[in-house]
Amino acid sequence: MHHAVGHRSVSPATRVACTAALIASAAGPGASAGGTLPALGAKLDPLTVEVTLNQSVSWMVPLTANAQPNGNVLYSGTSAPAGAGYSCTIALTLDADPTDQARLSGTITTKNLSSVPQDYEIVTRAPICPQVIGDTLAGASVQLQLVTSANGGMLSVPPGEAGARYLVDEVPIAANYPYPFFMQGSGAGTVTVLGSFGLPAPSQPAPPLLGSFGVRQRFTLTPDDTARLTLVTYIIKPADPATVVACDRVPIGPCDVFDGGTAGFEDALLVLATWGPCASCEADFTGDGVVDFEDLLVVLSCIGAGE
Repeated sequence: MHHAVGHRSVSPATRVACTAALIASAAGPGASAGGTLPALGAKLDPLTVEVTLNQSVSWMVPLTANAQPNGNVLYSGTSAPAGAGYSCTIALTLDADPTDQARLSGTITTKNLSSVPQDYEIVTRAPICPQVIGDTLAGASVQLQLVTSANGGMLSVPPGEAGARYLVDEVPIAANYPYPFFMQGSGAGTVTVLGSFGLPAPSQPAPPLLGSFGVRQRFTLTPDDTARLTLVTYIIKPADPATVVACDRVPIGPCDVFDGGTAGFEDALLVLATWGPCASCEADFTGDGVVDFEDLLVVLSCIGAGE
């Protein structure tokens, strides 16, 4: 087979917080998630991954968080919405404390299950605590892989975009695989392209870090093919350790999505009124793109709770 790589010449935040807390409570005894992780403390928001398909419909990838012996947290999960024609599988490890250095590593794997090329925007936001109110230093080492089927295929980056754009509090600070980057294979196989910035990491100046750091992917993928971004490491740390301060977030619980931490009868009616597929709906308390029985359970468990 032949491979080619080159350049052509031609309130969502609270809803997501509720998602992680619900996953934690639904996991049952012995499971670790969201607010139950002692290494994170009560003030840390959950890591989130949002997938937007063809610049129109978005889904949050449902994630389970598991504390590791070293205090890091492993986030894992898969999104494969019915009828969407894709799957996105997450396996990311987060060290959320930037006092020494915050670190994100792991894989984001996307497969086109449809019969046509599809455009993907995938935004991963990793929370931090404490905050860095002064300048930071950042750096990353990554690899992008295209796994093609027997028919071959292509991954390409749309004009003005990048296959991986690194974020600090939603602000882009660097990019790899910019347009007109593409990867191509003529048969079954794998193409791999390395990328990096701020090496030796972290060494690139970056802005203050108050809420999150992450990566925004944008690419078009042919049918039956897979794109895998591996964050070998994405590191960020304070340029001056004296600029590290305590977080200003408040503890997040499963009922904090409701005013005063208490759900009411009107919230249950809202769930029933918007039942079914409903991306970014106010009643989608679990953040899975569907208003269903799980969202109703959130409401019922929080009625009169006053948490």
